Amino acid sequence: MKKKTLLTLSSGAAVLTLLGVVISANPRYFDMVKATTTTQSCAKIEFGTTANNTTTDTIADTSKFTFSGINVTSVSGTKANCSNLGEAAKFGSSSAGGSLTFNFDSLVITSIRLYGFAYSSTESTSVTVATSSYSGTNVSVSDTTLPSIDDLSGTNINLFTGIDGGNGTSSASLTITSTKRFYLAKILFTINGSSTATSSTATSSSVTTSSAAVSSTITSSSSSTYYRVAPNVSSGTSASVYSVSSNGGTYQGRLVSTLTKGNYYTTYEDVAAYWQAFGEMPGNYMCADGDDSSGYSTTKAKAYTAYGTSARLWFTYHRTTGYMTQVPVYNTYGDGTNAATYYEIDISTSWSSYNSNRGAERLMAMPYGLTQYGVVPVIFHTTDHYATFTEYLNYSSGWGLSFAGRSDYEMPSTVTYSIV
Repeated sequence: MKKKTLLTLSSGAAVLTLLGVVISANPRYFDMVKATTTTQSCAKIEFGTTANNTTTDTIADTSKFTFSGINVTSVSGTKANCSNLGEAAKFGSSSAGGSLTFNFDSLVITSIRLYGFAYSSTESTSVTVATSSYSGTNVSVSDTTLPSIDDLSGTNINLFTGIDGGNGTSSASLTITSTKRFYLAKILFTINGSSTATSSTATSSSVTTSSAAVSSTITSSSSSTYYRVAPNVSSGTSASVYSVSSNGGTYQGRLVSTLTKGNYYTTYEDVAAYWQAFGEMPGNYMCADGDDSSGYSTTKAKAYTAYGTSARLWFTYHRTTGYMTQVPVYNTYGDGTNAATYYEIDISTSWSSYNSNRGAERLMAMPYGLTQYGVVPVIFHTTDHYATFTEYLNYSSGWGLSFAGRSDYEMPSTVTYSIV
């Protein structure tokens, strides 16, 4: 059975290798309904690490903790107490455990890190994490050591995975339950989805597109051999890679390999294809948001502990300056700054060199894309630290013409293909 991609075809003979999770749409790309893309982000709910043994200050509102990247709308609990910001929430009493439920806007949560510590060295407790779509698993907490709330692994930092069931199921609440007394310091979320990131002090945001679909400085390609395909989004745990050949204007794809969600990838080809397919970084990447040019080495060391020599970093940015003036016209994130949201993804196939220096090779992934294509993700590759770029054309070995600014960027034609 044949399936078709989103886009129309300009004539020309070529042999391509396409990333395929094939979707259908209107014949003209600029008439497409704006696509929804998944992006990976972090969120947190934080109490603190100072122990407080209050039994009277019940957590009944959001004033006892801070949150970011997630919009906590309400909280309720049983035998869960906290007096002030900066103090860990105390669960349970001498004879019973406690529970706390956070309600929030619906999110696709893939993993949760729980930062908690035992009430006493003689009082081990079982702690369960459950969401509105996840039945819950439990861990044993018996160590009274305070967790380092800036780390991603270590003593009393427990990782819960598969929160979305592996199929993108969303959740609108989270419940933490203990069988005995313990302290909760922080909850760190990994979120997939296009939900707006908010905080206890932030305003809501939205995507904004330019009124001009194409900048006057950008020309469309007249070459019949230079083109792209639509970004393909996988809803499962694998994404197929196709070899596609052209014969007289008819393009046919044949399966050659598969990307697997959660696996480790380090080449710019694989990482670009992976991010377009799954809307997140490969399993060996760690988010270094908040680290400056000297601090990211600390995160790199943590990543190495977790992923070995495959460890790599990625960063989130929101801005309009610098090389954002060189790339084609971008869709902005409506947070009042008209900035673009984009990710810097480190690329290196050698840990020995990456361990000493991030290097000049990166991918720049734009989850909200360019005004030229609508709101669909776009990726650029640079080997010289953003002096020049090439655009990922959404198939293996498919990269655009090198450009150093908008004036010499040439927008590719788009194509359709069929799977055989």
